[in-house]
Amino acid sequence: MTNINQHSLCLYKKLPIIVKEVSDKLTILYATGKTKKVREHELELIHDGPLYDFSIEVCIGSNLTEALDYSREEAISLEDLSDLLYDDFTAKQALSTYMLLNEGLYFFGTIHQIQGKSQKDIDEKLQAKKEKEEANTKWKDFISRIKSGSIIEDDAPYIKELERLAWGKIQESKILHELKIEQLPENAHRLLIKINYWEFQNPYLQRYELPEPPQLTDSYKLPDEERVDLTHLNSYAIDDVGNQDPDDAIALEGNTLWVHIADVSAIIKSDTPLDLECIARGSSAYLPEKTIPLLPKVFTEIFGMGIQEKSPAFSFAITLNDEGQVIDFKPCISWVNVKRLSYNEVDEKISESPFTELYNITQLSEQRRLKNNASNLDLPEVNIRVKDNGNQISIEPIKSSKSRQMVAEAMILAGEAIAAYCEKEDIPIPYAVQEAPDELQSPTDLAGMFAYRRKFKRSVIKVQAGAHFGLGIKQYTRATSPLRRVQDLIVHQQLRAHLKNEERMTTKELKLKIHQLDLSLPPIIKASRFSNKHWTLVYVKQNIDKEWTAIHVVKEEKYSLFMIPELALEFKHKPKDKSLALNESITLKAISIDLPDLSIQFKEI
Repeated sequence: MTNINQHSLCLYKKLPIIVKEVSDKLTILYATGKTKKVREHELELIHDGPLYDFSIEVCIGSNLTEALDYSREEAISLEDLSDLLYDDFTAKQALSTYMLLNEGLYFFGTIHQIQGKSQKDIDEKLQAKKEKEEANTKWKDFISRIKSGSIIEDDAPYIKELERLAWGKIQESKILHELKIEQLPENAHRLLIKINYWEFQNPYLQRYELPEPPQLTDSYKLPDEERVDLTHLNSYAIDDVGNQDPDDAIALEGNTLWVHIADVSAIIKSDTPLDLECIARGSSAYLPEKTIPLLPKVFTEIFGMGIQEKSPAFSFAITLNDEGQVIDFKPCISWVNVKRLSYNEVDEKISESPFTELYNITQLSEQRRLKNNASNLDLPEVNIRVKDNGNQISIEPIKSSKSRQMVAEAMILAGEAIAAYCEKEDIPIPYAVQEAPDELQSPTDLAGMFAYRRKFKRSVIKVQAGAHFGLGIKQYTRATSPLRRVQDLIVHQQLRAHLKNEERMTTKELKLKIHQLDLSLPPIIKASRFSNKHWTLVYVKQNIDKEWTAIHVVKEEKYSLFMIPELALEFKHKPKDKSLALNESITLKAISIDLPDLSIQFKEI
């Protein structure tokens, strides 16, 4: 026979409940309205009742001071506390007394042993309660403002959390939870724009955790070592105007092409602290709004081609035969005198010596590669520059020119010759390898080149030499930008150790470094790609009334792929004319730009 009656007040796992039905098992009612069947021994009786619901307000009573004084002297029961507070112990007063105890503001203990808190504890608790209520009020007011899109300056601390989600630093935002919005960085970004807290901010630097520029923690000095004096050569570093890290130069000596590369490995030795930091960084990050260099600025000041009166270089002498094949190759550590020129300046002098001879030599190499099925795709490329937090954006097409072809071919030729030399001398280096596509093509139109590029297989880094399809050569390594790329620096470290008969990295050690680069490079690549797309869309948004010419490059069942050559922008669009042929153009205006999703919609004019 049960000792607990229907409608009595009990505790179940420290929660107040009302007994609704009595049978073999008791049906209990929670304050939330939920019910559950339990056994009698699981309950602790507070009051026989009757109590039918939890619809009461906690009332402190008129005798709180007396109750506190009494219970501070000795512990009392719940019934005694109720008598002190309310002069009675009904079911509702028992519930009110327990809830007051459970609140923990004035009393603490169990229903059998209750004691009053000190005035100091009560004052601290009341202050904390007040502050919490004020914080809740501020939060509710903030949510009301964010719903109406009328935030104020004081809302910034709340919005920082939203920014952290947009940057991918946290997984959830209390704000999005309150607004019942899915917890995605894109949604946080979209809301920041909606409330006019963000306008053009690029989230991808933080989202992919690109590091800050490296800080100089040690003093670096070029070591005193023997170098071949090549200062008699007229050497030229040819770059875009404004280039800040000139790491290569070319020169001509008779029929020999000299390629000079910044000799960074003179200071950065394998597995030193700075080398390990470089491995973690992977490469410089070139973004429209900033450049995050691989190395501290002092390295460009020491090694940049043409920065000092004499530049320390790793120089490579390359001689070709009439078919463009390398017949002689010599590496050396050198001193060079370098003159810095822009591509435009060299294009104006391309018919003059030594640029004519340099161009002709590199053309021999290019023609050989093209005969070996090297890809010759001429897809639109642009140079994006951002200033003043996105208020000044320039997008300039990169136009092919003889000077650009000459320099690019000289660097490819150097990478090919170094790779062949290292393979012959059994020097472990990272090779760039690319398999051929399943079908070889020679497209000349934009759509054809675009489709052919889609069939290319990914270039990979290996410790074994292999053919590089895209370049049309038997072996290749990247070795001409050690100020900017760790892969190039590794090649230089290995070559330098070989020339000086010093210990080199083993193949096993090299594999480990390649694995580390496989982890550090993807975030830089993604941040760069998405940043370029972001700022391109911002540029279109700032020129919303401009008409654009788009070329049809891929035809699909629902949406075709178009490209705006002026922007190098690819996008999906459903043309009005379903019979629109590939390579035909249409004129468009942007009607919708979603920066968080990096999407854009156009209408045809």
